[in-house]
Amino acid sequence: MERLRAPAELPSLTGFREFVDRSAAAAGAGPELLLKIELVLEELLVNHVMHAYGSGKGDSEVACYSGRRDGSALKWSTRLRPL
Repeated sequence: MERLRAPAELPSLTGFREFVDRSAAAAGAGPELLLKIELVLEELLVNHVMHAYGSGKGDSEVACYSGRRDGSALKWSTRLRPL
């Protein structure tokens, strides 16, 4: 499983997108599926940046893996500051 961790900031979207695109293409995703994955990724990151940390700073992490019987998977995780 490959992982990418970066600051939860809008400029990080480019790196996450490139990472996920490479992983998805290597797993056999076609152009139409890649566009859908990019849309989901953008929604996740923008919502995360805008709402998860408030005025604080934090990281986001994406993990990509394949080998499942039904295809590949994308996992999004984060560490939120304690309430």
